[in-house]
Amino acid sequence: MIKVIKRDGRTVDFDDMNIINALSKANHDVPEDERLSDACIKKIADSIRTLRRHRILAEDIQDRIGQALIDFGKQELCQQYMAYCYAGKVKID
Repeated sequence: MIKVIKRDGRTVDFDDMNIINALSKANHDVPEDERLSDACIKKIADSIRTLRRHRILAEDIQDRIGQALIDFGKQELCQQYMAYCYAGKVKID
């Protein structure tokens, strides 16, 4: 199980549902052509879950997700996701 080091220094177990929920929220706030399918969102969450790391910073998870969104060609979705993260509206653990 991956441990996530949160911004406040706490360590928690990784929960990929937090990524799925965060991306789903951001997905609803962008135009339809900028949205990702549920399968792509799950693929991003799975890519973090399957990292061969024991610990990871929440910021590193956020950066990896942002890069995955860019790789999918979803710039506007990436910006919306990052805005949620910086506003503290989503959990990244």
